[in-house]
Amino acid sequence: MSITQLFYIEETKIGSVTIDAVISESATSKATLTKNPVEKGADTTDHIRIEPMTFTSRGIVSDTPVQIGGSLVNLVKNGGFRISQQAWDKLLILQAKREPFELVQGLKSYENIVIEQLTYTQDASTNNVLIFDCTMSEIVLVGQDEVNAQTVTEKDTYDRTTPLVDLGRKIFG
Repeated sequence: MSITQLFYIEETKIGSVTIDAVISESATSKATLTKNPVEKGADTTDHIRIEPMTFTSRGIVSDTPVQIGGSLVNLVKNGGFRISQQAWDKLLILQAKREPFELVQGLKSYENIVIEQLTYTQDASTNNVLIFDCTMSEIVLVGQDEVNAQTVTEKDTYDRTTPLVDLGRKIFG
């Protein structure tokens, strides 16, 4: 159990990696407006496209996390005193897998997230902890329809792609 569980109902997690303390986290939602120039240089805006969300987390994973009701025996059972190294390895593997995972932040959980960038900082005073920065993005998955060859005939394709001709003018149907 991490110290964040004292304040939040759920643990903060990046995939399967539990964060002991969150220094900062953010979620950004952005929309892009289309702009088309018309007469006299004015832009018309006729569509809004929602961009995939982006996330940042700055967190700490300690080799000696706060254990409520825990003991030294539980710490050793859970992998010994190199928990920070194991957490860094798990984050690198999560990035290398390139598979979407769940991100649990303080306010909300998000699905279909991938890691874009990982950075860790360590010095003489922080050699028993992992202090890291993680930049993540949402992957927008789109469904696909299965087209059966029996449902699409050559006539259907021809009718949709060949313009009709009427007195020398092309008419698209």
